[in-house]
Order: sequence, then C-alpha cells, then structure tokens
Amino acid sequence: MVGFGFLMLAASAWALWRSRRGSGKGLVVLTLLRFLDLTAGNLSIDGTDARACSPGEVRALLAWSPEQPTLFPTSLRADLRVGAPHATDRQITDLLRQLRLGP
Repeated sequence: MVGFGFLMLAASAWALWRSRRGSGKGLVVLTLLRFLDLTAGNLSIDGTDARACSPGEVRALLAWSPEQPTLFPTSLRADLRVGAPHATDRQITDLLRQLRLGP
C-alpha cells in the first residue's frame, strides 16, 4: 500500500476503522497482527520496530473483530481457548454462563 498511515493512539485506546470492501483493511490487519511482515516502510509499536517483537507479544497488545466470526470444527470450549489458552475450565464455564450460552 502506498501512502498509508495510522494515527498514534494512546495505550488502551479504541479505534474503529471502516472503509469500502477491497480497500486493504485485511492486509493492514494481517500486518499489524504479524501474520505478514512489511517489505517496505516500517511499523513501530511504542517506538520499537514491530519485527523485533515476537508475533505473540504484538498480538497480546491488539484486538480485532472480523466481519465474519470463525468457529473451528471442535468444541466451543476449544474455540474459546484460542483466545485464552490458559483459561481454566471454571473460567470458561463462568464466561459461558455470563453470555447465557451455558448451563
């Protein structure tokens, strides 16, 4: 992408980004989440080149909500563990109750 830039956001800030289909949002999200690396330009987080950080470190700082949800062909418990791999069974059960999806 040529001529693309982001605003600097304070820690814990929220941002909503909407644009027409095919404008490159997905490419930017994949780059931000370190599924892709830049071939030109730079991406820095708190002044540090994002490529110097592990993908896990970067992903722990960001959250995104895609247009279409993804459920894997396993259990709901396993799907939830993708986002919180160290969650206990009790924590997952409590979450499901709060969402009115459990007993």
